[in-house]
Amino acid sequence: MDHTGAIDTEDEAGPLAHLAPSPQSEAVAHEFQELSLQSSQNLPPLNERKNVLQLRLQQRRTREQLVDQG
Repeated sequence: MDHTGAIDTEDEAGPLAHLAPSPQSEAVAHEFQELSLQSSQNLPPLNERKNVLQLRLQQRRTREQLVDQG
């Protein structure tokens, strides 16, 4: 907003609004889009994925406890 109370659109967009994406960021975005379009049928069942994540979390906490104990 300027001193008159009107909204200055250039300031609202921020300093990064005029930057073009790099070729690398475009490639990453394209790869992410390709992966997100793939069928989720390749994934194991939700329950199995949850169990794997729980096990990994438990293992990490155990490692952290061992480190804390010296």
